[in-house]
Amino acid sequence: MAVEIVWEGRGVYRRFAGRIAARDVAESLEEILGDPRADQLQFSIADYSEVSKYDFVQSEADLVAAYMHSAPLSIPPVLCAIVVTDPTVKSRVQSILASSETTFPIEYFASVTCARQWIARNRSSATEAGRRA
Repeated sequence: MAVEIVWEGRGVYRRFAGRIAARDVAESLEEILGDPRADQLQFSIADYSEVSKYDFVQSEADLVAAYMHSAPLSIPPVLCAIVVTDPTVKSRVQSILASSETTFPIEYFASVTCARQWIARNRSSATEAGRRA
């Protein structure tokens, strides 16, 4: 898999690199959602800034969308920061997330630093929403 997963307290950072497929994204989500720490997640950063090509197979994209659609049913609200600079890669990510109809807040950033700043500004509101749910 062309992804590195790093748990950071109540968050997770995924770094994708090189040539990836939607299958790689689905496998990383399966790993994260299957981990007991997922119950405590407050944020997720998906870093696609080092992706050179994103292979798109509809059945794999549908699996990613299914994970994103069902995740809010089993874990608290998670701030989702997407780091992406390549317009083609961004288009693929946006397409999958739009079809998922996820209720998680999602924002796109050009750098991990900007993503982390957004999370820091919004983390308390996501935590409060999770307590009310």
